[in-house]
Amino acid sequence: MIRNIVLLGASVGRDWDFPGFPERSGLREIRCEYCGLFDFDKTPILDRILLPGTQGPDAVLFKECAAYFPGDHGAYTALMEGWVDRCREAGVNPVLVTVIPVARRNAPFRAQRDMFARLRGRSTATERLEAIATFNDWIRELAAARGLALLDLEQALRVGPRDRSLRPDLHSGDGLHLNPGAYSLLDNQMKRLVRAGFSTVRTEER
Repeated sequence: MIRNIVLLGASVGRDWDFPGFPERSGLREIRCEYCGLFDFDKTPILDRILLPGTQGPDAVLFKECAAYFPGDHGAYTALMEGWVDRCREAGVNPVLVTVIPVARRNAPFRAQRDMFARLRGRSTATERLEAIATFNDWIRELAAARGLALLDLEQALRVGPRDRSLRPDLHSGDGLHLNPGAYSLLDNQMKRLVRAGFSTVRTEER
């Protein structure tokens, strides 16, 4: 039975208060720990978690942030597959987590903001959303192909299957970070995953 769970993440994972999840959810038989690194590459933390001769967790959740997209998709997928292999070799259950998307900008200002972003050599919000959608599709395919548990946070927080951006009522004002209502939905998804014995569960679209 999976009792000790570690979440590897960044700001969203930190603000979720993952260690407090068992108390909030009433699932006091489990223990949750958050380990943060503000970089896509979580290898340094995983090295510590899977240190030979130490008691590792029962499961590790890999939660990446929208801020790292768009990025090197090939490098990202190679890292994720390597982490899955390392966890399985150590007898730890790897749990894949889809990336929470960003909110879509208001239509009257979207073109202007995209233009300024390109002039500054930055990615546009549209490009970020497309990169996140591509990565999340790959995450789902990897979970299905290798029989891995999947925590589908995109599906729980997006507008819908045709508009895969973050619901406008769920961010804190910057289009990226979440508000308390969003974290409540994350709790619901995690609770369902635990109760399902870490078998993938699907969320009904709004």
